[in-house]
Amino acid sequence: MKINRKGIGFLIMALFIGISLMPIIIGVRYENKDITIQDDYSYPQYEDFDYGLGSSDIHINEKSIKTGNPVIITVDIHNYGICRAMGGHGWYSSNGRSCWGEWDFKYSTSEIVDISFRCIDDVTVHWRVELDGVELASPYVPGVGSGLDHWKIVTLHNVSISEGHHTLFLGTYQMDYTPDYKLDWLEIGETHIEAENYDRMGGNDPNSDLRGLHIYPMGANPPADKNLRVQIWEGDPSNDGVLLFENFVGETNTVGDKWHYYPGNTFEAYYIENDGIGILEYEWTSKESRNQEIFVVVDPYDVLDEINETNNIASKNISLNPPIAGFIYTPKETTELTVINFMDVSKDDDGVIVSWWWDFGDYYYSDLQNPVHCYYFAGIYEVSLIVTDNDGITDAIQKTIEINQFKG
Repeated sequence: MKINRKGIGFLIMALFIGISLMPIIIGVRYENKDITIQDDYSYPQYEDFDYGLGSSDIHINEKSIKTGNPVIITVDIHNYGICRAMGGHGWYSSNGRSCWGEWDFKYSTSEIVDISFRCIDDVTVHWRVELDGVELASPYVPGVGSGLDHWKIVTLHNVSISEGHHTLFLGTYQMDYTPDYKLDWLEIGETHIEAENYDRMGGNDPNSDLRGLHIYPMGANPPADKNLRVQIWEGDPSNDGVLLFENFVGETNTVGDKWHYYPGNTFEAYYIENDGIGILEYEWTSKESRNQEIFVVVDPYDVLDEINETNNIASKNISLNPPIAGFIYTPKETTELTVINFMDVSKDDDGVIVSWWWDFGDYYYSDLQNPVHCYYFAGIYEVSLIVTDNDGITDAIQKTIEINQFKG
């Protein structure tokens, strides 16, 4: 029998290719669980940072605004772009814990679900996914090159999850180089978890300063290019305004200190999760007896290189002399069916009253400035008046009226 040397060559080549591709094949299917890896070019991408606010995000307790009285200013800061958990340096680990995070969640019923995560790196990363300490898969996720122009969405299909509390582990596995991977979010069935909301993180790098995850771009004491600050100003910051407040905003989480800022290896980071809102409050007391304008500035030092810089500043006008509601009525002695004349005596030192709302306490109302009203039954009634001035600020007053029974 003749042996075709070309046939042998092709056979050897096929065996060599099959062996060389074996890790990739294992990474695509593990324990009968299908894994798909998809390119994702949707917004937000890797550097699509965008924090901002509008004038409607500045809230003030307007009814209490008087010169010398403290006022609480509440501000909503939106994350319109991206915030991510970023892996520290990996290191070879036989137990798969080179650099990792853990997320706790709860299921009310047993289900079969898909588990997905959005990740990115310039080089191929060998991941490890565990559920309650049991390995689900160890896929190889291809790198996207130095341009980092799109994410990868990795999905483990048909994972069985029982009722109760669980922990998902996600990290690099047996890495002998430094991938610096990034995570955007995780989804466990219909449960969406932002990656920066991890419950625990860590790693096994021999340099303790390089272990675990950190949150980007926000931090408690990072360098300027990792920083998000918010300022509140009394008056225009570009025209002799007075700086009232400057600080970080958002939730906190413990992160790995990758850049050797401190002797320790962790610090507390502030962040606003994707599509989330960070809320800050400031108690302000004005010494001026005039209308003022409060400005809020996000990223005042312009260090984040946001994709939209137009929503980083907003303002709100404050009237320091709100209207003062007041009324009188005649006659003072009344009975059923007595016609009562209500007279508005409200005032507004810096403008005019533009609307009135009367509640006579008997399910009858009026929007006239000086209405008349009569009661059909004897009793005690609470009459209230709400006035609004030309600045849109309101004040209210309430008085008790006793209607006597007619004795004819």
